Amino acid sequence: MTKYRKLPHMYCKCNRHLAFTPKYRFQIIEGMMKSLVDHYLQVISRWKDVLIIEINVQKYYIHLVCSIPPIVSIPEYMRMKVKIAIKLFKTYPILKQKPYFGNHFWSK
Repeated sequence: MTKYRKLPHMYCKCNRHLAFTPKYRFQIIEGMMKSLVDHYLQVISRWKDVLIIEINVQKYYIHLVCSIPPIVSIPEYMRMKVKIAIKLFKTYPILKQKPYFGNHFWSK
């Protein structure tokens, strides 16, 4: 892999390390949910033209090393957490019950 990414009219190297956890660090991301989270991260990253260098999905956290182009802001890319949470709540409605998350899946 080359050191810099070539985009139209520019070369850039904007690697970022992002880490996020479910609320209260519940150890809930496992099995099918783990593969769904991984799949949605890949799809959203392709859609935003973000290159995923390394991804690690564990039971209670996600580490992501990615190359975000300068035309996409980091907060704009981090909105993918909302999209993933909506998909997870639709797939697993038990997550919306009281002992788990209510309407929020990710911690701040």
